[in-house]
Amino acid sequence: MAKLFISYAHADQDWVLNRLVPVLEAGGAEIVIDVRQFRAGRTVVGEMDQWQDTADRQILVITKDSLASDPCRHEWDRAIGRDPSFTNGVILPIRRDDSPLPAPITLANPLHIDLRNDRDAAPWALLLQGCGADLGLPATQWLAARDEIERCLRVPRSVNLLVGNGSRWRPLLNHIATRPDLTMPVLDLESPAVADRPSLLKEILHGLGSRTALPDQPKDLLVFHAEIKARNFSRVALLHFDQAPYKFPNDVPLFAGLRHLIQTDRRLALLIQSRTPFQTLIPRDHPLSEIDMTTVKLPATP
Repeated sequence: MAKLFISYAHADQDWVLNRLVPVLEAGGAEIVIDVRQFRAGRTVVGEMDQWQDTADRQILVITKDSLASDPCRHEWDRAIGRDPSFTNGVILPIRRDDSPLPAPITLANPLHIDLRNDRDAAPWALLLQGCGADLGLPATQWLAARDEIERCLRVPRSVNLLVGNGSRWRPLLNHIATRPDLTMPVLDLESPAVADRPSLLKEILHGLGSRTALPDQPKDLLVFHAEIKARNFSRVALLHFDQAPYKFPNDVPLFAGLRHLIQTDRRLALLIQSRTPFQTLIPRDHPLSEIDMTTVKLPATP
Protein backbone atom coordinates (compact mmCIF):
# COMPACT_ATOMS: atom_id res chain seq x y z
CA MET A 1 0.00 0.00 0.00
CA ALA A 2 1.04 3.60 -0.59
CA LYS A 3 2.83 5.71 2.00
CA LEU A 4 1.19 9.13 2.04
CA PHE A 5 2.55 12.45 3.26
CA ILE A 6 -0.23 14.88 4.17
CA SER A 7 0.42 18.61 3.91
CA TYR A 8 -2.22 20.76 5.63
CA ALA A 9 -2.71 23.89 7.68
CA HIS A 10 -3.25 23.39 11.40
CA ALA A 11 -6.53 25.30 11.12
CA ASP A 12 -7.77 22.30 9.10
CA GLN A 13 -6.46 19.71 11.55
CA ASP A 14 -9.86 18.57 12.82
CA TRP A 15 -11.06 17.56 9.35
CA VAL A 16 -7.71 16.02 8.44
CA LEU A 17 -7.38 13.90 11.58
CA ASN A 18 -11.03 12.98 12.04
CA ARG A 19 -12.12 12.35 8.46
CA LEU A 20 -9.28 12.23 5.95
CA VAL A 21 -6.75 10.17 7.91
CA PRO A 22 -9.22 7.54 9.22
CA VAL A 23 -10.58 6.89 5.72
CA LEU A 24 -7.12 6.54 4.16
CA GLU A 25 -5.83 4.30 6.96
CA ALA A 26 -8.94 2.13 6.86
CA GLY A 27 -8.34 1.73 3.14
CA GLY A 28 -4.87 0.37 3.89
CA ALA A 29 -2.64 3.41 3.33
CA GLU A 30 0.28 4.31 5.59
CA ILE A 31 0.11 7.90 6.79
CA VAL A 32 3.00 10.31 7.38
CA ILE A 33 1.78 13.38 9.24
CA ASP A 34 3.41 15.95 11.51
CA VAL A 35 1.46 15.23 14.70
CA ARG A 36 2.69 11.64 14.66
CA GLN A 37 6.17 11.66 13.18
CA PHE A 38 7.74 15.05 13.95
CA ARG A 39 10.14 14.96 16.90
CA ALA A 40 11.05 17.64 19.39
CA GLY A 41 14.54 19.13 19.34
CA ARG A 42 14.80 19.33 15.53
CA THR A 43 13.98 22.18 13.17
CA VAL A 44 10.46 22.12 11.75
CA VAL A 45 11.73 22.43 8.19
CA GLY A 46 14.20 19.61 8.76
CA GLU A 47 11.47 17.33 10.06
CA MET A 48 9.14 18.31 7.22
CA ASP A 49 11.72 17.56 4.55
CA GLN A 50 12.90 14.29 6.08
CA TRP A 51 9.46 12.78 6.47
CA GLN A 52 8.11 14.15 3.21
CA ASP A 53 10.90 12.37 1.35
CA THR A 54 9.87 8.99 2.80
CA ALA A 55 6.43 9.07 1.16
CA ASP A 56 5.34 7.56 -2.14
CA ARG A 57 2.60 10.14 -2.70
CA GLN A 58 1.92 13.66 -1.53
CA ILE A 59 -1.56 14.79 -0.44
CA LEU A 60 -1.97 18.58 -0.49
CA VAL A 61 -5.01 19.85 1.43
CA ILE A 62 -5.75 23.21 -0.18
CA THR A 63 -7.70 25.83 1.81
CA LYS A 64 -7.46 29.55 2.47
CA ASP A 65 -5.41 28.74 5.57
CA SER A 66 -2.95 26.44 3.82
CA LEU A 67 -2.55 29.00 1.01
CA ALA A 68 -1.49 31.52 3.65
CA SER A 69 0.89 29.07 5.37
CA ASP A 70 4.61 29.30 4.64
CA PRO A 71 5.25 25.70 5.82
CA CYS A 72 2.51 24.43 3.50
CA ARG A 73 3.93 26.40 0.60
CA HIS A 74 7.34 24.89 1.34
CA GLU A 75 5.89 21.37 1.31
CA TRP A 76 3.95 22.04 -1.91
CA ASP A 77 7.04 23.38 -3.70
CA ARG A 78 8.99 20.27 -2.75
CA ALA A 79 6.13 17.96 -3.73
CA ILE A 80 5.60 19.62 -7.12
CA GLY A 81 9.36 19.62 -7.67
CA ARG A 82 9.21 15.81 -7.72
CA ASP A 83 6.61 15.78 -10.50
CA PRO A 84 6.17 19.28 -12.01
CA SER A 85 4.18 18.00 -14.97
CA PHE A 86 1.82 15.97 -12.75
CA THR A 87 2.30 12.89 -14.93
CA ASN A 88 3.29 10.29 -12.34
CA GLY A 89 0.28 10.47 -10.03
CA VAL A 90 2.39 11.19 -6.97
CA ILE A 91 0.67 14.49 -6.09
CA LEU A 92 -2.97 14.45 -5.01
CA PRO A 93 -4.37 17.98 -4.47
CA ILE A 94 -7.52 18.10 -2.34
CA ARG A 95 -9.67 21.21 -2.59
CA ARG A 96 -11.58 21.88 0.65
CA ASP A 97 -13.01 25.37 0.05
CA ASP A 98 -13.54 27.90 -2.72
CA SER A 99 -10.02 29.26 -2.59
CA PRO A 100 -8.22 29.26 -5.96
CA LEU A 101 -5.77 26.46 -6.62
CA PRO A 102 -2.07 27.46 -6.45
CA ALA A 103 -0.62 28.66 -9.76
CA PRO A 104 1.61 25.59 -10.42
CA ILE A 105 -1.41 23.32 -10.03
CA THR A 106 -3.63 25.57 -12.14
CA LEU A 107 -1.04 25.67 -14.93
CA ALA A 108 -0.55 21.90 -14.96
CA ASN A 109 -4.32 21.39 -14.64
CA PRO A 110 -4.15 17.96 -13.02
CA LEU A 111 -7.27 16.11 -11.95
CA HIS A 112 -7.70 17.32 -8.38
CA ILE A 113 -10.04 15.93 -5.71
CA ASP A 114 -12.89 18.30 -4.96
CA LEU A 115 -13.89 17.59 -1.36
CA ARG A 116 -15.58 20.90 -0.68
CA ASN A 117 -18.60 18.71 0.01
CA ASP A 118 -17.19 15.66 1.76
CA ARG A 119 -20.66 14.04 1.91
CA ASP A 120 -20.26 13.24 -1.80
CA ALA A 121 -18.92 9.72 -2.33
CA ALA A 122 -17.43 10.32 -5.81
CA PRO A 123 -14.38 12.45 -4.82
CA TRP A 124 -13.60 10.08 -1.96
CA ALA A 125 -13.58 7.21 -4.46
CA LEU A 126 -11.22 9.20 -6.69
CA LEU A 127 -8.90 9.87 -3.77
CA LEU A 128 -8.84 6.23 -2.61
CA GLN A 129 -8.16 5.07 -6.15
CA GLY A 130 -5.28 7.52 -6.45
CA CYS A 131 -3.81 6.19 -3.20
CA GLY A 132 -4.26 2.54 -4.09
CA ALA A 133 -6.56 2.16 -1.09
CA ASP A 134 -9.86 0.30 -0.77
CA LEU A 135 -12.56 0.57 1.90
CA GLY A 136 -14.84 -2.11 0.45
CA LEU A 137 -17.71 0.40 0.40
CA PRO A 138 -18.19 4.14 -0.23
CA ALA A 139 -16.20 6.32 2.17
CA THR A 140 -19.33 8.29 3.00
CA GLN A 141 -21.03 5.12 4.27
CA TRP A 142 -17.94 4.20 6.29
CA LEU A 143 -17.82 7.64 7.89
CA ALA A 144 -21.57 7.71 8.53
CA ALA A 145 -21.39 4.34 10.29
CA ARG A 146 -18.46 5.49 12.41
CA ASP A 147 -20.20 8.73 13.37
CA GLU A 148 -23.42 6.94 14.31
CA ILE A 149 -21.59 4.42 16.49
CA GLU A 150 -19.70 7.18 18.27
CA ARG A 151 -22.91 9.14 18.80
CA CYS A 152 -24.62 6.11 20.36
CA LEU A 153 -21.70 5.22 22.61
CA ARG A 154 -21.56 8.78 23.93
CA VAL A 155 -25.29 8.80 24.85
CA PRO A 156 -24.47 6.06 26.01
CA ARG A 157 -26.25 3.30 24.13
CA SER A 158 -25.11 -0.18 23.08
CA VAL A 159 -24.49 -0.84 19.38
CA ASN A 160 -24.54 -3.86 17.08
CA LEU A 161 -22.09 -3.28 14.23
CA LEU A 162 -23.43 -5.57 11.53
CA VAL A 163 -20.81 -6.18 8.84
CA GLY A 164 -20.79 -7.64 5.37
CA ASN A 165 -18.01 -9.44 3.51
CA GLY A 166 -15.22 -7.15 2.37
CA SER A 167 -16.14 -4.11 4.45
CA ARG A 168 -13.29 -2.55 6.40
CA TRP A 169 -14.92 -2.84 9.79
CA ARG A 170 -11.89 -3.60 11.94
CA PRO A 171 -10.07 -0.29 11.29
CA LEU A 172 -13.35 1.49 11.97
CA LEU A 173 -13.77 -0.27 15.29
CA ASN A 174 -10.13 0.23 16.28
CA HIS A 175 -10.44 3.93 15.44
CA ILE A 176 -13.46 4.28 17.71
CA ALA A 177 -11.96 2.24 20.55
CA THR A 178 -8.92 4.53 20.72
CA ARG A 179 -10.86 7.80 20.80
CA PRO A 180 -9.79 9.59 24.02
CA ASP A 181 -13.38 9.82 25.27
CA LEU A 182 -14.40 6.34 24.06
CA THR A 183 -11.38 4.23 25.00
CA MET A 184 -12.48 0.65 25.55
CA PRO A 185 -11.08 -2.87 25.64
CA VAL A 186 -11.62 -4.88 22.45
CA LEU A 187 -12.22 -8.61 22.99
CA ASP A 188 -12.31 -11.10 20.13
CA LEU A 189 -14.62 -14.04 20.83
CA GLU A 190 -12.71 -16.06 18.22
CA SER A 191 -9.59 -15.81 20.36
CA PRO A 192 -8.59 -18.74 22.61
CA ALA A 193 -8.07 -16.12 25.33
CA VAL A 194 -11.87 -15.77 25.50
CA ALA A 195 -12.86 -19.40 25.74
CA ASP A 196 -15.53 -19.33 28.44
CA ARG A 197 -17.27 -17.18 31.03
CA PRO A 198 -14.32 -16.93 33.47
CA SER A 199 -11.92 -15.84 30.73
CA LEU A 200 -14.45 -13.36 29.29
CA LEU A 201 -14.98 -11.63 32.63
CA LYS A 202 -11.25 -11.66 33.37
CA GLU A 203 -10.38 -10.13 29.99
CA ILE A 204 -13.02 -7.43 30.37
CA LEU A 205 -11.69 -6.40 33.78
CA HIS A 206 -8.07 -6.53 32.64
CA GLY A 207 -8.96 -4.40 29.63
CA LEU A 208 -10.52 -1.84 31.97
CA GLY A 209 -7.38 -1.76 34.10
CA SER A 210 -8.55 -3.97 36.98
CA ARG A 211 -6.50 -6.91 38.25
CA THR A 212 -9.12 -8.15 40.68
CA ALA A 213 -9.15 -11.94 40.89
CA LEU A 214 -12.58 -13.48 40.38
CA PRO A 215 -13.85 -16.34 42.53
CA ASP A 216 -15.43 -19.45 41.05
CA GLN A 217 -18.97 -19.44 39.68
CA PRO A 218 -21.51 -18.28 40.66
CA LYS A 219 -19.83 -15.68 42.93
CA ASP A 220 -17.69 -14.46 40.03
CA LEU A 221 -20.60 -12.39 38.77
CA LEU A 222 -21.02 -10.67 42.14
CA VAL A 223 -17.40 -9.50 42.16
CA PHE A 224 -17.49 -8.57 38.45
CA HIS A 225 -20.70 -6.59 38.96
CA ALA A 226 -19.19 -4.71 41.90
CA GLU A 227 -16.06 -3.86 39.92
CA ILE A 228 -18.05 -2.41 37.01
CA LYS A 229 -20.41 -0.49 39.30
CA ALA A 230 -17.44 1.05 41.09
CA ARG A 231 -16.42 2.75 37.84
CA ASN A 232 -18.13 5.84 36.51
CA PHE A 233 -18.92 4.15 33.20
CA SER A 234 -17.42 1.42 31.03
CA ARG A 235 -17.59 0.48 27.37
CA VAL A 236 -16.52 -2.88 25.96
CA ALA A 237 -16.23 -4.04 22.34
CA LEU A 238 -16.95 -7.70 21.59
CA LEU A 239 -15.80 -8.89 18.16
CA HIS A 240 -17.24 -11.90 16.34
CA PHE A 241 -20.26 -12.12 18.61
CA ASP A 242 -21.52 -14.82 16.25
CA GLN A 243 -19.41 -17.13 18.46
CA ALA A 244 -21.36 -16.28 21.63
CA PRO A 245 -24.00 -19.04 21.28
CA TYR A 246 -21.20 -21.62 21.13
CA LYS A 247 -18.90 -20.22 23.83
CA PHE A 248 -21.56 -19.29 26.39
CA PRO A 249 -24.48 -21.67 25.71
CA ASN A 250 -27.40 -21.25 28.09
CA ASP A 251 -25.40 -19.04 30.49
CA VAL A 252 -28.43 -17.04 31.58
CA PRO A 253 -26.77 -15.59 34.73
CA LEU A 254 -23.91 -14.13 32.66
CA PHE A 255 -26.16 -12.30 30.23
CA ALA A 256 -28.68 -11.33 32.86
CA GLY A 257 -25.82 -9.70 34.77
CA LEU A 258 -24.65 -7.82 31.68
CA ARG A 259 -28.19 -6.67 30.98
CA HIS A 260 -28.53 -5.35 34.53
CA LEU A 261 -25.29 -3.36 34.20
CA ILE A 262 -26.49 -1.92 30.88
CA GLN A 263 -30.18 -1.32 31.45
CA THR A 264 -30.61 -0.88 35.19
CA ASP A 265 -27.32 0.34 36.63
CA ARG A 266 -26.40 2.29 33.48
CA ARG A 267 -22.73 1.52 34.02
CA LEU A 268 -21.94 -0.39 30.82
CA ALA A 269 -22.38 -0.15 27.04
CA LEU A 270 -21.43 -2.85 24.55
CA LEU A 271 -20.18 -2.45 21.00
CA ILE A 272 -21.00 -5.82 19.46
CA GLN A 273 -19.61 -6.72 16.02
CA SER A 274 -21.24 -9.58 14.16
CA ARG A 275 -22.12 -10.82 10.69
CA THR A 276 -25.54 -12.00 11.81
CA PRO A 277 -27.99 -9.56 13.42
CA PHE A 278 -27.54 -9.58 17.19
CA GLN A 279 -31.20 -10.29 17.87
CA THR A 280 -31.09 -13.50 15.79
CA LEU A 281 -28.07 -14.82 17.68
CA ILE A 282 -29.95 -15.09 20.97
CA PRO A 283 -33.28 -16.72 21.87
CA ARG A 284 -36.29 -14.40 22.02
CA ASP A 285 -36.55 -14.81 25.80
CA HIS A 286 -32.78 -14.40 26.33
CA PRO A 287 -31.80 -11.76 28.93
CA LEU A 288 -29.86 -9.74 26.36
CA SER A 289 -32.89 -9.60 24.07
CA GLU A 290 -34.20 -6.73 26.21
CA ILE A 291 -31.15 -4.52 25.72
CA ASP A 292 -31.83 -1.18 24.10
CA MET A 293 -29.43 -1.47 21.16
CA THR A 294 -28.90 0.37 17.88
CA THR A 295 -27.93 -1.57 14.75
CA VAL A 296 -25.37 0.06 12.45
CA LYS A 297 -24.58 -1.65 9.15
CA LEU A 298 -21.42 -1.82 7.08
CA PRO A 299 -22.70 -3.56 3.94
CA ALA A 300 -20.79 -6.07 1.88
CA THR A 301 -18.67 -5.03 -1.09
CA PRO A 302 -20.91 -4.69 -4.17
